[in-house]
Amino acid sequence: METDGAPATEETNTTEQLFDSFLYDDNTLLKTLEQFSELKTLLNLNDVPHYQFFSKLKAHFSSWRHTSFMEILQRRLNVKDYVSCVEKCKDCNIFIIGAGPCGLRSAIEAALCGAYVVVGEKRTSFTRNNVLHLWPYLIHDLRNLGVKKLYGMFCAGSLDHISIRRLQLILMKIALVLGVKVFTNTSFVEFLEPCNTTGWRISVKPSNTEIEMTDFDVLVGADGKRNSIPGFQRKEFRAKLAIGITANFKNKKSEDEAKIEEISGVAALFNQKFFADLKSETDIDLENIVYYKDDTHYFVMTAKKQCLLKKGVLKEDHGDVIKLLAYQNVDNPSLLNFVSEAADFSTGLPHTDFAVNPDNNRPDVAIFDFTSMYSAEYAAKILERRGKRLIIGLVGDGLMEPFWPLGTGCARGFLSCMDLMWMIQQHQSGTKPKELLEERMALFKILHQTSNENMNKKHSAYTMNPKSRYRLIPKYSEDLSFLYENDDKENVNKQDRIENYSPEKTSPNKRLAGETTETVHKQWKKSTFARTRKPKNPSNESGVLAKKRSLSPSRSDDQETLRKWCSDRLKLILPYLPVTDLDTCWRDGVLLCGLVHLCSPKDMDMSVVKSNSDSQNVDLAISVMFNELGIQTLTAQDVLPPSGPDLLAIISTILELQKVYQTVDNVLLDNKPVKKTKLATSENEKPASQPALPASEPTAVDLSATSPDKVAATPEKPTPMLDQPSPGDLKRGYTVRGNSGRKLKLNSLLKWIMLKCFLPPPLRNTLPTKVPRSATLVHSVYWCSNVSLLRGMCSTGSVSCVRIVRLY
Repeated sequence: METDGAPATEETNTTEQLFDSFLYDDNTLLKTLEQFSELKTLLNLNDVPHYQFFSKLKAHFSSWRHTSFMEILQRRLNVKDYVSCVEKCKDCNIFIIGAGPCGLRSAIEAALCGAYVVVGEKRTSFTRNNVLHLWPYLIHDLRNLGVKKLYGMFCAGSLDHISIRRLQLILMKIALVLGVKVFTNTSFVEFLEPCNTTGWRISVKPSNTEIEMTDFDVLVGADGKRNSIPGFQRKEFRAKLAIGITANFKNKKSEDEAKIEEISGVAALFNQKFFADLKSETDIDLENIVYYKDDTHYFVMTAKKQCLLKKGVLKEDHGDVIKLLAYQNVDNPSLLNFVSEAADFSTGLPHTDFAVNPDNNRPDVAIFDFTSMYSAEYAAKILERRGKRLIIGLVGDGLMEPFWPLGTGCARGFLSCMDLMWMIQQHQSGTKPKELLEERMALFKILHQTSNENMNKKHSAYTMNPKSRYRLIPKYSEDLSFLYENDDKENVNKQDRIENYSPEKTSPNKRLAGETTETVHKQWKKSTFARTRKPKNPSNESGVLAKKRSLSPSRSDDQETLRKWCSDRLKLILPYLPVTDLDTCWRDGVLLCGLVHLCSPKDMDMSVVKSNSDSQNVDLAISVMFNELGIQTLTAQDVLPPSGPDLLAIISTILELQKVYQTVDNVLLDNKPVKKTKLATSENEKPASQPALPASEPTAVDLSATSPDKVAATPEKPTPMLDQPSPGDLKRGYTVRGNSGRKLKLNSLLKWIMLKCFLPPPLRNTLPTKVPRSATLVHSVYWCSNVSLLRGMCSTGSVSCVRIVRLY
């Protein structure tokens, strides 16, 4: 800064001190914004273009403490991916809802690209004391932004965590230095379509002229799982009941506190003695516990429900999780005692002074449910009116709710920020909307499976370019035209699209933008008549009703074919439960569990299903589909009353299960029909108890479903028991007939597994013990009958049906 005489020197010292305080003092949100506003006024930077703001600010400071921080940001700005897009993005205006870690990280990424960025935050303070676990790439990313310069204790030594409040404050300082504008006490209301003289506008509350008079090109939802942008449907993933408790104790930074060792994560499965001692001494039964020492002593633990009831934390037991953990059902004094006992036993904490939550002036302790997690169905959409486009995207928890024990919140949240900025940059480069949406959805799909182990290892080279972060980016092939709405599509009748729905031509995950599940269900319900488990007698139907029924989309050929397919498969394991439709008879979850059982029998025990309630069956099926089969098309609300059953969601789920079921058939079964042949004996026949296999042709075994009753009722026609296989038998090709009448030729591996697993012990022990080389290809072999029953049938000469259900 040019100075002339003592007054200028005094002004220089004032700005240096003010900037120093702004960067390094641990001030409140409002105080930090006030300091920066004063700094801009003193340096006459209020009217500087946003893409020149950083360079102008940097030129005013020369002290090593400030320039060292500025140089780190300058190196980041000089990265090739950012330099090349400044000219393209400097005319792009972006509004971000929420100043959480992901909202501020999105703002920084956009500012690095040269965009004009405005952040609206409804709060006036950063109050979250909870501590974030940081993946290795996050530590590198934050270091590249200068966080270590602003907070010297950041990830010192083996530390890999930081409090949310401190991270928000540091990221906001970096964003402000890069030219981002942050407004507090500002809530998003809606976006307004453009007119002839204006572009897309944002309405906020309370009214803000600077925001509401700006034309925006991008709207980013970073306000958490309660996303305030309409039109984004969410899916729910439910698991076994899990009750989490977080607690923050004051960190007085004493010598005794400094000696306490952190607990990065202890699970009952891997340290049974610790949890057994905890239970015997305190009657506290936990599944895991984590302790981090930061601005506070932060504990997070998973407690068992019966333990909480016994300790008086929960007043009454409820089957509904919402009622169970409602404020009225939690005894706060007992909860505080529970946490204090667990913390004292785990770490020997010298005091139990709780940190205070500024939002309510109460001890910062919370009990919550993470049984269910939500994820958006799609990550972005594009609206176009009067030739002006608005990109709407989600990041952070609003896009995908994290699983806190794995620290996926900021880890995947920051990745989603970079992914969205890459989409914006590609749009500014002229990429077509369809290609933008396909690439964004492809990145969103792989984000669910992203972990530190399957990302590129050169963390310091990460940029918004997804190729720098992900090892493999598959192409997205499904139709996403419904996510791009322009003037041509504005007046399209949505009802026509619903009625023209075809399971074979429409993506299972496809939902109409802006419509809720209930809306789609109501449209379907108008033309759905078969709603009972027992079909009506056709002779009792009137001619008008019969005609309507024949014209209804719910009775179309596609859906009838799908219903018949389900019926043919499920009657093997649920013979007394008919499949009469694709909605009502599925709401108890039994048929859904049965279909999942056929696809993954080792993960779905049908004996448990019979004793479960409707909601338990639905939750079980959704959990297995998500964890084992990767199917994410259904939520509990889509099946259970009052909102369910949702015909469209159930059809989508059945189609996904059908793909899993048929994959093996397509791999293993030939398309050529073959006549059924019985097991025959050669001319040199052995005694009846041990018949020999014919050597002239492959053996064909009928695998039609046979219930235990039928087996018991027809003992006079037993299938000859398989003899001990000779080397020649193992070389011979067995042929097994499936239910479809097609022929399945088993290779030596599958023959070995069939015989090794299910023959009686005397014969089984004579088989080769060496597994063939291709054994890793087989996931499971499933017999429709009970294994013990099957072995008994083998010993009496009967053979039940076999099915290979899944291959990798």
